[in-house]
Amino acid sequence: MKHVLAILAVGLAMLGANSPASADSPALEKKSLTIAVGGSISQMNKVAYFVALNRKYFEQEGLTIESNAFASGTAALQSLIGGSAEVAEGAYEHTLRMQAKGINITCLVPYGRYPGNVLVVRKSEAGKIKTVADLKGKKIGISAPGSSTQNFVAGLMERAGASWKDASYISIGTGPSAAAAMKTGGELDALVNLDPAISALVDGGDAVVLSDSRTEEGTKQAFGGGYLSDCLMVKNDFAKANPNTVQAIANALMHAMQWLKNCFHRRHNQVATS
Repeated sequence: MKHVLAILAVGLAMLGANSPASADSPALEKKSLTIAVGGSISQMNKVAYFVALNRKYFEQEGLTIESNAFASGTAALQSLIGGSAEVAEGAYEHTLRMQAKGINITCLVPYGRYPGNVLVVRKSEAGKIKTVADLKGKKIGISAPGSSTQNFVAGLMERAGASWKDASYISIGTGPSAAAAMKTGGELDALVNLDPAISALVDGGDAVVLSDSRTEEGTKQAFGGGYLSDCLMVKNDFAKANPNTVQAIANALMHAMQWLKNCFHRRHNQVATS
C-alpha cells in the first residue's frame, strides 16, 4: 500500500472557505443529493471522497448525501446523464470525453494526482506478454466498456503501435470482483484495475505489473505527462442553478483533503523523529 500517499490532492488552494457551514453561510439551493460512485468506494483513488463521507464533512456543509456505488465509472456517468443522480464520482477524463459528445459536465473537485490505473498480466502469461504490444489477440479484464480502465489500456496499445481493437475486453467491475476474476477466471490474460485489488493480486503472486499509473514516473510513462485522477462532477446546468450547493460540495472535499494532508505531515514527522 505504498501508493496511498500519492492520492493526496492537487487543488487545495483553488477551493472555498475552510470553515464548516454556519448561520451566515449562503442558503443551499438543494440540500439532499445523490452521488453516483464509479466503482468500489474502497479504491485508493477515492480516499478523499471516502474521508469526506465518513468524517461527515458533507453534513457540516448542510448536505445530506446518498452515495450509490456502481460497478464502473461508465455506469455512474450514465446515472448522472440520465438524471438519477445530481453528482457523479469518477475519472476526470469523463468530463472531457463527454464534451466531445456535446454533453457539458463540470469537474467540481479534482482530488487525485495520479490516475491509479495499473495494467497487470497473469503470472503464468508473463513470459509471453512482455510488452504492451504483446496484448494483441489477448483477453483483458476492464471495469466496463468506455471506462477509464479500458481507455488506459487502449491508449497504451495505440502508443505501442498495436490497435486497441486487436484485443478482447471483458467487463469484470472493480475491487474484490476484479481480483477474483483474475485469480479464478482463466480466460483473462491481463487486467486493468486499481488498488487495493492490484496490490492484492501482485502481493499474492497472481499477477505481474506491465504499466503503472500510481506514481509520477509511471503516469508520465503511460500518458506522456500529468493526468488527473478522480473528481466529483455535475452537469453544467446544475452547477449554474445551484452555485451555493456546488460550493458546499467543494468545501466538503477540501476539508477531507486537508485532513489527509495533516495526516501525512504527522506521519512524516513521526518517522523523522523516530
